[in-house]
Amino acid sequence: MTTAEAWQIYGSAAAVMSALVASLALIFLGRQIRAANKTADLQSLVEFNRGVDDREHAFFATLRAQPPDEAVIDEAFNSLLNVLEL
Repeated sequence: MTTAEAWQIYGSAAAVMSALVASLALIFLGRQIRAANKTADLQSLVEFNRGVDDREHAFFATLRAQPPDEAVIDEAFNSLLNVLEL
């Protein structure tokens, strides 16, 4: 085997290794993007749940108020329904 043939083999091996590393990097990048999307979805759900809880507590507080004011109860109930419509 000549020196040129040896370098050709080494170059081919390096190209294969480079392709493997690039493939692994793409898989890793895809997983990172998927994880970021899951995190963003979870944050949105937590924020939605917090908004529903706030409106729900306000609604039940108006129901327990003495004397009950129908206008305030209606406003709190409509606010709760508006959050749930999102």
